Amino acid sequence: MRSRALGSTSLLFLLTALAVVTGCGNSHGCASTCGCGACPIGAIPLLYATTSSNQILGFSISSSGALTALPATTGPANSESVGLESNNLVFADTSTNSVHSFSVGLTDGTLTPIQGSPFSLGAPNGGPTSIALSPGDSLYATEPNGTIVGYASTINGPVEFGVFGTPLPGSPYPAGVAPAQIAFAGASNGSVLYASDPGDATGGILAYSLGSTGLTPIQGSPFPTVPGSNPTFVFQGSYAAAGQGVQGQFVLVSLTNAAKLAVFAIGSDGALTAVPGSPFSVGNGPATIAEDDQNHVFVLNGADHTVSGV
Repeated sequence: MRSRALGSTSLLFLLTALAVVTGCGNSHGCASTCGCGACPIGAIPLLYATTSSNQILGFSISSSGALTALPATTGPANSESVGLESNNLVFADTSTNSVHSFSVGLTDGTLTPIQGSPFSLGAPNGGPTSIALSPGDSLYATEPNGTIVGYASTINGPVEFGVFGTPLPGSPYPAGVAPAQIAFAGASNGSVLYASDPGDATGGILAYSLGSTGLTPIQGSPFPTVPGSNPTFVFQGSYAAAGQGVQGQFVLVSLTNAAKLAVFAIGSDGALTAVPGSPFSVGNGPATIAEDDQNHVFVLNGADHTVSGV
């Protein structure tokens, strides 16, 4: 892995959660991941960030990378996780163990709270640690008490995305010691939820199949990495061969205390198998993971302010 030094980190201190939305339409976009009818013009990315002062800042991003500010919106302070589906954004609020749901304006990118928001995830306990939206538009959240909670995006029967008032069957689900980041992947028998567990002595990665009855642990879960490694960020990546599309799916995990990146191949049943050479050395304090469309993976190393790339 190669590492490159970063510049000032003052922006990261102010902006504590980020969401990038692909919009379309006028200069501010429509914040949709699909070609919606109200947006006949090319896609324009939008950026949203929470701050320490109960604001959500919005920006449109030009082709040169320049930011144009959108109207600020009241929201949770220091949100540590955000979910995105179509033109809806969901922000975690650890001060109340709830989520704040917003719809993104189709023509100007402004955020409008969804009726009933914020939605409680249970008694305040310092959570949620992380939130994510499943392929079926359900909300899942990890909690510091060793559980994962799930809520359906429904109200009085019909689907109304962004309204999370109905717990999924069996929720809350037992989830190791202190589950953290969540990622979803597809297997031949359906969708799979993966979650890192920093509290697990073996550096375990939790794995569950998603079904009509909620989450079901996959045999072998939690899948070990390195003892005491503090697995944090978990990321679903893929390998694409030129002209052949996606050839395989992988789960990548930052092992923060070990300065390593664990990489697993995903089996047909969702089980994880470490790839040859895993875990791979990166910088100190690895956290956020990203990939590009050229099969490159990048890891943000928080302890030494570098980015590792492979």
